[in-house]
Amino acid sequence: MFKKRKIIYYFLCTVILLTTACGKEQAREIEKNPVDQIPIVYENQDYHFTLELPGNWRNAYIISEKDESIEFLNKANNEAGAGGALFTIRVFLEQQWQEEGEDLLNNIHIAEVGKSDGKVYTFSTPTDVQFNSGDEQLKEGYSEMFKDVEDIKDSFRLTK
Repeated sequence: MFKKRKIIYYFLCTVILLTTACGKEQAREIEKNPVDQIPIVYENQDYHFTLELPGNWRNAYIISEKDESIEFLNKANNEAGAGGALFTIRVFLEQQWQEEGEDLLNNIHIAEVGKSDGKVYTFSTPTDVQFNSGDEQLKEGYSEMFKDVEDIKDSFRLTK
């Protein structure tokens, strides 16, 4: 009986030590860069939608709005003259989407992400290189951000 209790005691101590050690490691990670852990919520009040961007995008992206398009750009590559487009949200009138959508779906990286009030919301990614391929740091920075694009697409929500 005593031997069994001793084994249980050692087992519980081990579990507690491992749990505590893992918790401290996670706390250290958050202490390193707490702001990067907090997602950025982008809200477009004109078109009534939100997106969730990773916290590590803070100060690394810019937004360009033209007509019915909202383009998210890698700031460093854009400033270096390499474009930097990561993705674009475009809002079509339903009739326009019916006329143009099939061709767009067959020719570029575009997907329908929402419909509301006679509008179709699309999410597209560039079809050409958007980083300075001669600069390894710019290329790597763009690639790191581009890895998050699919999760951002999945975060699209209409707010109306």
